[in-house]
Amino acid sequence: MAYGSRGGPVHATAPAVLEDEARRRLAGGRLRRLQGERPLALELLYLPYWLVVYETHGPPPKGRRPLAGGEFPGASPQAGQKARAPTDGSAPADGSAPTGGSAPAGGSAPTGGSAPTGGSAPTAEQLAVLVCRLSGQAARIDAGQLGGSARAEALPPLLGPAEAEARAADFADRLLLAAARGRRRRERGTVARAEPWAYPYWVQYLERRNDIDFRALDAVSGKPAGAAVRGAIAQGLAQGRRGTTC
Repeated sequence: MAYGSRGGPVHATAPAVLEDEARRRLAGGRLRRLQGERPLALELLYLPYWLVVYETHGPPPKGRRPLAGGEFPGASPQAGQKARAPTDGSAPADGSAPTGGSAPAGGSAPTGGSAPTGGSAPTAEQLAVLVCRLSGQAARIDAGQLGGSARAEALPPLLGPAEAEARAADFADRLLLAAARGRRRRERGTVARAEPWAYPYWVQYLERRNDIDFRALDAVSGKPAGAAVRGAIAQGLAQGRRGTTC
């Protein structure tokens, strides 16, 4: 189904739950049939998101998982991207000077290349944030788990790229502040990647007491969609009928 989202098909996470399995999970069983529910059509819909990947830098987290190993609701977390050492020659995180700072005798080059004492060297690390362009909610994710070989046309968005990136930046700042736990926090850094993204959900339409309703299932994890996702789908369907896009 085409919804006319501006720009056409975008990179998308491929569904892992097939149609027959989705139909079985959304059937509801005997109790729902006794309550007067009658299943109608089943459809695979893609919600519009905005993906932003930051190159954070600063002191490495102590006793915590790297920021790159974040989770996205419904998707299985995978290993984050490997941290990289900074190449800009920045000072140590605690601002201390290297030990043994006196010049070597005879003008010889310093040996040993020892690291500064008093703290760990700063590291570069990716932080990926996904913002729903219908609900405005943001989530930390592992960019490696999104795939990207698939392309799909998502429901038309309500948030434009600028507002979505502003929400991603605010979420990233709050996340980094919370992870610091009183220590010097990592800096959000530069945007390494920013693009529209589509994420799949199976939607089962049903008739209930002369009304039309729907249930939604995460097409990657197979888990029932929560209230926020259901609200975003409802907004997207209404937006699609109006034919309005960002």
